[in-house]
This record gives sequence, structure tokens and C-alpha cells, in this order.
Amino acid sequence: MLRFLEKYPYLVSLLLEAYLHIEEFFPHSLVYLAVSTDLEEFSTDRLIAFISTDFDPDNALDALSAFDKKWWLSSLKRAHGKLCITLEFLSPDPMGKPGGL
Repeated sequence: MLRFLEKYPYLVSLLLEAYLHIEEFFPHSLVYLAVSTDLEEFSTDRLIAFISTDFDPDNALDALSAFDKKWWLSSLKRAHGKLCITLEFLSPDPMGKPGGL
């Protein structure tokens, strides 16, 4: 992760800014980062920000769409194709509590 951010330092400020906007639409949701490399094209590595949410799918997609419209689509060019922001749905707990296995 650190090597990736050292290679693309402009992502650091973009990630900090993104988190503020993510928090607006997905309060109390954790955001996980992972580096993904396309094995077929070695030059296509990117950072993926997973918004981990317990929203139901319809509400989560509505919130993601609002996030996109308010901030991400206008900021996308700053990522130079190196950042993807997506959802990770938490599975309901078998005991009825959100966020379980």
C-alpha cells in the first residue's frame, strides 16, 4: 500500500477528501483500501476503496449515486484511473445483528 501511494502521491490528498464525502453519505461506515493489479495488463494497477456498509442494497446504491453526483464524478479525473470507489455489503449476522459473518 505504501509503495503504491509513494508511486502515486496525488492519491493521498484525494483519499482524505474522498473520506470526508464518503462519511457524509455513509456515516459510521468503514472504508478499506486494497491495491488491485490486472494480471493481463501489468501497467493497470489501481487502489480500490471499499465502503463497507450495512445499508440495504437499494439505499446503498442510492447513497453511492448521490456521492458520485455530488463529488466523485467531478473529482474522477484527479485520480488518473488509479482509484476506484465501490461498495462492500456487510452480511447480516445469523443472530439478527448487522455486520456478522
